[in-house]
Amino acid sequence: MTKPSKVHRPPSLAHHTDLPTPLTPPLERLDLLHHVLRQVFTSAYTAPLATVKPLKRILDLGTGTGRWAIDMAYEFPSASVTGIDLSPIQPSWVPTNCDFEIDDLESPWTTAPGSVDYIHARCLSGSIKDWPQLLSQACTALRRGGCLEITEMVNEMTPLGAVGVEFHQLVTAAYERVGRKHTVAEEIPGWVTEAGFVNISDRRGRIPIGTWPLLPAMKELGKLYKEVVVTGLEGQAVAPLTRYLGWSKEDVEVLVGNLRREVGERRAQRCGRVVSWVVWKA
Repeated sequence: MTKPSKVHRPPSLAHHTDLPTPLTPPLERLDLLHHVLRQVFTSAYTAPLATVKPLKRILDLGTGTGRWAIDMAYEFPSASVTGIDLSPIQPSWVPTNCDFEIDDLESPWTTAPGSVDYIHARCLSGSIKDWPQLLSQACTALRRGGCLEITEMVNEMTPLGAVGVEFHQLVTAAYERVGRKHTVAEEIPGWVTEAGFVNISDRRGRIPIGTWPLLPAMKELGKLYKEVVVTGLEGQAVAPLTRYLGWSKEDVEVLVGNLRREVGERRAQRCGRVVSWVVWKA
């Protein structure tokens, strides 16, 4: 069964003009990344949800296109799944137990304390300015025995070539100009501990970039992930470099073009590294 999606809109999102990435990233790339990460972890989630009983309410922070929330709604039909994002890019028809809210994760939450069983967040690096505050609100919203899962890229691409090093340094510097972090994966354990979570565990994966692996399954995965990386470079760079470092759009496009060629170098055997943290509310 499906229904028209219910979308709640806040009065204004004008104060988010400092976001270094577009509010509406290419939808195909987000769905492709979702597919890639499902392949890496062999599931849409890494938390041991069979032990989360009851599992009645699920929140997806930074839901994007809503693909994860929709998949979870189908897998757990007795749970209510809510995806939250700044961008209204979710589909019009969704499972009956799935809703979307267009809202700011960094504003005070209206979620009732202790009312959520499981919270999921994925690839929010650069989007969140105050991670400790976000995690504190997540801990408050969870019931005792509920869990939080955070999946982030440790390295979108490694090893970096000369152009990749320059690109990474520039984008990191631009994010820092507006008080944001380009990558946060390895800082998550400290932040969740400070927020009051316990029993931290993690799962890690490596994702090939390109078709250099010998195994057919990994070769196909590498082909898909290369598309994720290459199509995301311009979105990562144009806004931060032109707004905060004074680059022209033409110069950014040259940098992106050079990096795309570098990413395609087969002999480098590059890959991405991802980690999924699972923590619990005592």
